[in-house]
Amino acid sequence: MPRANSPARNAPPAMVEEVDTSFLETLLGYNARRAALAAIDVFLDGMAPFQLKPVEFSVLSLVTHNPGITSRQLCTALGILPPNLVGMVNALEKRELIARKPHPRDGRAVGLHLTASGQKMMRDAEKTVAALEAAVACGTAHAAQPAEEGLPPGLTLPDRSRSHIVDIRYCLHSEGCVHSVPPLPLSRWTGVPRA
Repeated sequence: MPRANSPARNAPPAMVEEVDTSFLETLLGYNARRAALAAIDVFLDGMAPFQLKPVEFSVLSLVTHNPGITSRQLCTALGILPPNLVGMVNALEKRELIARKPHPRDGRAVGLHLTASGQKMMRDAEKTVAALEAAVACGTAHAAQPAEEGLPPGLTLPDRSRSHIVDIRYCLHSEGCVHSVPPLPLSRWTGVPRA
C-alpha cells in the first residue's frame, strides 16, 4: 500500500533565523564552561607579554611559592605527566626563569628555584593575573577604564565573555538558584586572597 504524502515531506526545510540557546543558558555546566573559556581568553591576552601559557604560569607559580619543589611534586599537584613536564622545565630553564639545585635530603632529586629574572617576571605576572581574575569575576573590565579596574592598559573583557561570567556568577550567588549552590567566597574562584 503506497504511503500518503505526509505534510512534513511536502513542507519546505526549516530555516533558523535566530539560534535559541535559552535551555542551555539555564544550565550551570554550560555557563561555567563558557565562563571558563572567556576567562582563559583574557588570561592568554594578559600573559602574552610574559610569553606564558596557562600550564607554564601554573608551574612557575608553584615554584614561586614552593622554592625547591621537585618535578614529581609538580606533576602530582598539576596532574601533568612527567615526560610533558621535562620539556617545559628545560624551556623555562633555557629562558633563565628557573634553575635546578640539588635537593637537600634526597641526593637523586633536584629542586626547582626561580632565578632573579624569574622572580621579577612572576611578581609582575601574578599581579597581572590577580587583576585579570578580579575583573573577570566582577565582569567589570571595560575598554574605557581598564587601569581603574586594575587591568594592564589595553586589556579588556570581551562582551561575549562578560555575559557568561555574569550568568554563572548570578547562578552561583542567587538565592533562587535552581541548583541551590551556596555562594562561593570570591577567593575560591578568583585567586584573590581573603581579606
